[in-house]
Amino acid sequence: MPGGAGWRLAAGRPAFPGLLAAFLAVALALGPAAGLRGEASVYVLYPANLTLQPVEPPVVLSASNDGEYVSTSLGPAGASANVTVSLPGGYAIGLASRAAVYWSSFDSNPFASGDLYVLNPDPACSWSWSSQGYVSVAATGTAGSEGGECIALVNRTATISQRIWVNYVFRIDSGSGYADIVLRESAEPGRAFYTISAFEISDYDRYGNDYAQIYLYNGNSWSLLSSSRVSIYRGVWYDMTAYRDDSTGEAALYSGTNLVVSATDTSVDVGSVGLGVYYSADTFQVDFDMLLVTVGASPYYVNVTGLQPGWYVRILDSNNNVLASATASGDTVSLEAWQWKFAPNATIEVYTDSSMSTLVARATFEWVVGGDLYRVSQPSTGVTLNLVNANNTLAGVDFNASMRLDAYETVAGSFSNISVWLESPSGPETSTPIVVSYGRVVSGETSWVGLPGQYQVRAYIHVEGDPGSVAVLNLTLRYTLQGAVTVEYPVNVEVEVSG
Repeated sequence: MPGGAGWRLAAGRPAFPGLLAAFLAVALALGPAAGLRGEASVYVLYPANLTLQPVEPPVVLSASNDGEYVSTSLGPAGASANVTVSLPGGYAIGLASRAAVYWSSFDSNPFASGDLYVLNPDPACSWSWSSQGYVSVAATGTAGSEGGECIALVNRTATISQRIWVNYVFRIDSGSGYADIVLRESAEPGRAFYTISAFEISDYDRYGNDYAQIYLYNGNSWSLLSSSRVSIYRGVWYDMTAYRDDSTGEAALYSGTNLVVSATDTSVDVGSVGLGVYYSADTFQVDFDMLLVTVGASPYYVNVTGLQPGWYVRILDSNNNVLASATASGDTVSLEAWQWKFAPNATIEVYTDSSMSTLVARATFEWVVGGDLYRVSQPSTGVTLNLVNANNTLAGVDFNASMRLDAYETVAGSFSNISVWLESPSGPETSTPIVVSYGRVVSGETSWVGLPGQYQVRAYIHVEGDPGSVAVLNLTLRYTLQGAVTVEYPVNVEVEVSG
């Protein structure tokens, strides 16, 4: 049924004596004269009272991340959407791709939300969340599994198997041991993994007497792959980035933008990432914050393309403070993001030059995150925007999703191309698109993509149209569990390009 609602049935048993009396009167009146036998069977039918109780669907729609140009009205229970895409006749800025699979400043408890979970909980490892906005672990000994490592994993099911960056800050409060980023073969217990570590030894505050190290745990024993002398002081926050390239086997640790230690090993294809510590002495307590995980692109930069040489680009936070700025020497500019990592309700502005006398385009986004790629374009030459999102609210249940075009109409003007597709964190993968060219439907549905538990699939639309053009698309978002039952949500879209 629409919306994937379930129903609960309740039955009552009211009596109907009038029905029995009427039946007996007819039987006696006919009796033997009608050739009837003296016996009779009496049936009393009891009607049922039905109570219909809707429940929340497991997949709900949410509004576009490109609120500057996309207006979304959601139906009851997030099971339908009406979307208006309003494009200016001039230039527009849209999110072209996002490399981040997880980011958090830990302002809320990631263990309560399920974003982080402890692998093989152990009495020696006490993980907690501080209301001051960080995650903490206190180790009083080595863990009884995972080679002694205390591990909290990021709860994301995307298969990585390529370049991955983990940008974070950490602080050692007490004791000595290894403060680690853990890069695992998978989230399953007992699997092989790398640790990219900062090792604080007992005689702390002695210059150059600590280590940055890269270890391999093969499921049975540890191997040191690389080591480098560093200085670590207790009570000080350090901004670090762990890096791994599965194609080359390269692994590295950076402090800011400076390489600290590196190694090459191809034993493990990384499929899961987390935080970890390994106990050495005393009560070893470590705090982690500002965690950002990207796949395929460095978190150090936000990239903006579609520019002309000399154009000036800047990123502002929600209070209009400048986070980064740069002047384009070609069609793309990279703005440094490693110091602030991610910003909510941030704005990207593009000007013809650094005097900022002429604004080319401006857009505000729910999040601007290190590793993002944004595109500046004119609607007549093409703009890509996030259309709507489908969120799987269930943990441990993976659906598949696709979209279908049910009807299309060009109301005014002309569109050389309108394309709609889905992007999923599972893989990650991108569906084949729905394509309409000059009013003709070239492809009427997308391919299916994975919709992992507690994650979202994003629908994108690419528009190439003349100023003054208007089109209407009646779409259906579908999701299914192993093809058993398919649930459909209507998504009606109107695309307008200003004249």
